[in-house]
Amino acid sequence: MKSLRSRSSLRKLALVCVLALVAARPLSATHGRGRNEAPALMARLDSIMARAIRRGVAPGAALAIGHADDEPEIRTYGRIDWAAGSAAVTDRTLFDLASVTKVVATTPAAMLLVQQGRLDLDQTVASYLGWWPNTGDMGRITVRQLLLHTSGLPAGNDLWRVPGDRDARIRHLAEEPLIAHPGAVTLYSDLGMILLGAVVESIAGERLDTFVQASLFQPLALPDTRYLPLDPGDGVPVPLDRIAPTEWAGRRGHLQGVVDDANAYALAGVAGHAGLFSSIVDLARFARLILSATEGEDTDVLNAAVIRSFAADRPDGRRALGWDGAGSSGWGKYFSAVSFGHSGYTGTSIWIDPERDIYVVLLTNRVDPSSANQKHLVLRREISEAVRDHAPVRMALATPGANEADVFAAEVAAARTIFRAPVESWKRATARYRASHADRRHHVNKASGGRVHVAPARGRRPASHASSGKHSRTGRSDRSASGHRDVRSYGGKRT
Repeated sequence: MKSLRSRSSLRKLALVCVLALVAARPLSATHGRGRNEAPALMARLDSIMARAIRRGVAPGAALAIGHADDEPEIRTYGRIDWAAGSAAVTDRTLFDLASVTKVVATTPAAMLLVQQGRLDLDQTVASYLGWWPNTGDMGRITVRQLLLHTSGLPAGNDLWRVPGDRDARIRHLAEEPLIAHPGAVTLYSDLGMILLGAVVESIAGERLDTFVQASLFQPLALPDTRYLPLDPGDGVPVPLDRIAPTEWAGRRGHLQGVVDDANAYALAGVAGHAGLFSSIVDLARFARLILSATEGEDTDVLNAAVIRSFAADRPDGRRALGWDGAGSSGWGKYFSAVSFGHSGYTGTSIWIDPERDIYVVLLTNRVDPSSANQKHLVLRREISEAVRDHAPVRMALATPGANEADVFAAEVAAARTIFRAPVESWKRATARYRASHADRRHHVNKASGGRVHVAPARGRRPASHASSGKHSRTGRSDRSASGHRDVRSYGGKRT
């Protein structure tokens, strides 16, 4: 009977979507002109997005593409909901960012505390949280491991089932058994980022939303970026016609302005892994600030050096501090090994590629009305391919005679060399990198009889990272050349 009711509910949802598709006329608008992106690229992206709306990827979406030294191109499409008469998506429409919260709120908060000398990434969690165990493996977990997802904490759990208030639920993390020794495996973990948020709160002496609002979003001029958009806070609640709805969530109803993630909702809507809302205008500005920092330009709050250090610290060559790297994300195969970003369960993503001097931000509410909709994955690929085809590569690392794994390793080495360099332009850092590797390229070319190997798409994982690793109940395990294992849980909301 339960299965029959479930199928009946899905049929009703499908009918609602079909009717709404007929009733709702997709809208398209341009809200910004930057360096005048290639008309062919923008026409291709407009076509991709219009087609995505028609095939039901999401009722609406917003897209930004830009460079470090110019204003972005911003496009908006469709409406905030499938229902006829819903408001059109604008450049000020707020989307539930889901896991993009990790790199727009929690990671920058950690950056700021490191810059201020208040947070040491190599100190243990227990040194900042008095209630966290200070013995055994739990006592050895460092803040850096939380950012790198190597703490050994599980991918997630149902914190929303834990009785008590927000504080009690966060402290329940100390009762979670580790699935691995700290530092042994990479397992993308919401729990680790929730715990990092608690560390930030302990140091800052205030709740995460209060800290990032006053210390990051306001001075960085990000007025639309906030937790709890329906809460008056210091101003007024955001009108519902400016917020894209997400799922129909049982007793919680059709979510709009309330965080989609159940654990974040149980943590009063404020958590280190999810809960943030923002607009395409704000995220384009944020992405541009981060991209500019890779070229040595300080922001009004964060120094370029700390931003670069977080992007460059990639022990396994794949995942950076807080950020997904090219080797740990589906986006990476379309961008360079230097690139970094993050995606969110609700259909949001941000990707920054210093090698191509470009950033791409995509906001959708693909989970409206159901998270069963996975069509956004094709949309991400189509956008990535379009940008890759039109964005010039500033640092050509095609190594004569090298195989794919060697090329990937060379690009990772370049990322570390350039990010670690003193404040200077990418061109000078790139020239220095090329000069330092000239002898190696000559040697490889000579040994290969003069054959020239053109590298495949930048950032593609080498053969040693292929998905043919061992499988377990908890997820897929890929073992790198260094012996480090990267485990991704199939049970978590990771899209």
